[in-house]
Amino acid sequence: MSSNIQIENYMKKHFKGTFLGCFCADDLPHDPPPNSNLIANYSDSDDSDGGTHWVAMINLNSDNGDPSLFFDSYGGDCDFEDIVLQKRTEFKNYMKRHSGGRYAHNNINIQSRDGDACGHYAVHAIMSQSIPSLTGQKRSYNTAWKDYTSAFNTPEENDKLIKQKIKL
Repeated sequence: MSSNIQIENYMKKHFKGTFLGCFCADDLPHDPPPNSNLIANYSDSDDSDGGTHWVAMINLNSDNGDPSLFFDSYGGDCDFEDIVLQKRTEFKNYMKRHSGGRYAHNNINIQSRDGDACGHYAVHAIMSQSIPSLTGQKRSYNTAWKDYTSAFNTPEENDKLIKQKIKL
């Protein structure tokens, strides 16, 4: 799995939008600025597991009319239980607070279950889904994830492709 340092360095170099950084599940920013993006890990800051799974939160506190987006490469929503840690996070409450109660999420598993590309997928989701909000283009609440996930094939093939595209 990619480290927070690898992800943050990549985003500083390649992303021009508002990226707040990588965070543990229990250490998310209290008041993210409008249209901001972040990557969160299911692990808490005091967990000794080194991190379990990265997800992306996109277009938080939207002031442009576009919905906020929660992205999990396993297709889970923000109330999904992490199967490694066997716990739920506060991601659902966080998304409700910082999306005006209106957010979309993907429901298609695009990552292989034994893969370690979750950080790559989270980076790619932010980079590809934030473009409309940065350019002023409108995206449809209902089709945001259908458009994004339609480019992927089998989870095993996807893991190889995403690592070729996003070199952390």
